[in-house]
Formats: sequence, C-alpha cells, structure tokens
Amino acid sequence: MASQKTFATLRKELLDTTKEEVVKATGPDSAIIACISFVDELESTIGKTYKKLLEWYDLFVPELELTMTEFIEAAGKQKPSALKKAKSMGGAFLASDETMIQANVKLLESMQANKEKNLAYLEQLTKKHLPNVHLLLGSVLTAKLVKHAGSLKKLASVPASTIQLYGAEKALFRHLKTRAKSPKHGVIITHPYVQESENKGKAARVLADKIAICARTDYFKGELIAKKILKELR
Repeated sequence: MASQKTFATLRKELLDTTKEEVVKATGPDSAIIACISFVDELESTIGKTYKKLLEWYDLFVPELELTMTEFIEAAGKQKPSALKKAKSMGGAFLASDETMIQANVKLLESMQANKEKNLAYLEQLTKKHLPNVHLLLGSVLTAKLVKHAGSLKKLASVPASTIQLYGAEKALFRHLKTRAKSPKHGVIITHPYVQESENKGKAARVLADKIAICARTDYFKGELIAKKILKELR
C-alpha cells in the first residue's frame, strides 16, 4: 500500500515537472515559428489559387497577361464581361461564370488581407523579442532563421557558418553525399546586402557573423547594437 502511494506521488511529481518544462519551452519563439510557418503556407495557397483562377479566367480572355494585382483589378473590381467587348479568342462568358470568378477573386483578396495581418503580427513579435536581429534583417528573414534554428536559444548558440547555410540543407547534403558544389548561402541570400554584392558568398559569410552577434545579444537581453552593425555593413 505504501509503495502504491509512493508510486502515485512520484508519478504526480513527474507530470508536474513535465508540464512546467512544456510551459517553459513554449515561449515567444514558438509564436514566431508558428506565424512564419502559417505565412509560408498562406503564400503557397495564394499562389496556387491565383494560378488556377487565372487559368479559369484565361478560358474567356486568353489574350490578357496579368499580374495578381492586375488580375484582381480586372476580374474582381471591374466586370470581366466588359473586357469581352473587345475581340477575343476566348469562349462565351456567361453571367454564371462571371459571378463565380468574382466570388473566388474575393476569396483571393481575403487571403491577401489575412497574410498582411499575419505579417504585421510577425513584425511586432520579432521587434519585441529579437530587436537586434529584426533591425538587421527585417521580420520575415528573422522569423525564417528562428524557424530553421528551432529557437532563439539555438540561433544564439550555433556558429555563424551554420546560420549562413540555414535554408540550404538539401544542397549541403547533396554536397556531402555526391561532392557536388558546396552551397555558399541559404535564406540570407534574400538580404539586400548579399543581393547587391558581387561576391555573394563572402557577403553571406560577413552577414552571418553579424547575425550571430545580434542573436546572442538578443538572447542575453543586451543593448541595441544593430544600428552600429548596419553602418559597418554599409
């Protein structure tokens, strides 16, 4: 009886400890990762929806080559049937087609608006919890690096060479397996400093060094040093 009571007490203590650890593990990093993951999925869905909707619209007005913004303007805010007044190679555009396409365009607009809301929320999160990395990279790239690392703690602990290659894991594994050309950069290739450099590999290495410094400063709640680092990069 005593052993059963001891076992029950031990089980409760272990469960309480586990719950505390789970709570500790769910910090602002988790919200940042969840938000950027949702934005990525949303962007993919928007892209696929736009592509399929444009294919549908092309059945009636195949001559038009439209960007997403132009398409929404033409198919959503104007009447597509009005465009059919010009000679077109497309099929007959019925009222039911117009109604359905415009309804789907509204869905596309709604997803776009939702994406902007999520990006604004992501901006708040990264600015508050990773002020230095945010100032250096912007909210989206900051969030993507945290996602690749798994947490701010991990981002602050890995070497700059690892940060440099986040997002290029497939190319790195291919290099290790087949001796293909080794990657020089991952997601940080999108940063203007790397984009505008003639030697992108060297620029990515320099930027990764600065990111590592900023991440460690943010993790240990240091001062805002990113302004000075930006001046150094420029």
